[in-house]
Amino acid sequence: MYVDRSIRDYLDLIEEGSPTPGGGSAASLVSNLGAALTLMTSNFSLDKKYFKELDIDIQEKVKQAHSDIQKSILRFNEFMDEDAEGFCSVIKTYDEDHESEEEKKKKLDESYKKALATPLKCSKECLELLKLQDIIVEYGNNETITDVGVGIILVYAALEGCIMSVKINLNYIKDKSYTKGIQSEINDIYKEASVINTCLRAKVDSILEV
Repeated sequence: MYVDRSIRDYLDLIEEGSPTPGGGSAASLVSNLGAALTLMTSNFSLDKKYFKELDIDIQEKVKQAHSDIQKSILRFNEFMDEDAEGFCSVIKTYDEDHESEEEKKKKLDESYKKALATPLKCSKECLELLKLQDIIVEYGNNETITDVGVGIILVYAALEGCIMSVKINLNYIKDKSYTKGIQSEINDIYKEASVINTCLRAKVDSILEV
């Protein structure tokens, strides 16, 4: 897996100009960094005196968010590789021989649909992660607010990157009913994420101004 490589090795793979890993894989990595920074803040919260004095329901809510973020990281790890595999299917389809032009168009549609599947999943995971970050901002240790703050910036940027990856693949798909449905889906994801991001940034800024 890409996540098991060194940072330098992964950057070299991107820099050398090979088709993969590309933007979708990198967006998954950025999501991972944002999630990790959020866990940093929650880890600096769970054992603090103020946290143990919170209502037990709130403590459980934060602990559940912490656990869910850990699971998100595992999914982002997988997305880093899945995105590259999805685009490789497009390249393979172009290299294959086809019985007819119609068959080639059909196979290309299938491969582009496969290529956008992972960034679409990643964008949804980023949206859920933003919601979890809201819990950590609300109840986490204010001394590490900049860590979760940077995490929010990274996750939102990754979400935007994932949506871009979906859009570029949609441009090559001839199945218009399919593209219309996906376009509507990513529009909804972006709108919801934009509202949450604005709210989160305002909360972080208000804590920093105290």
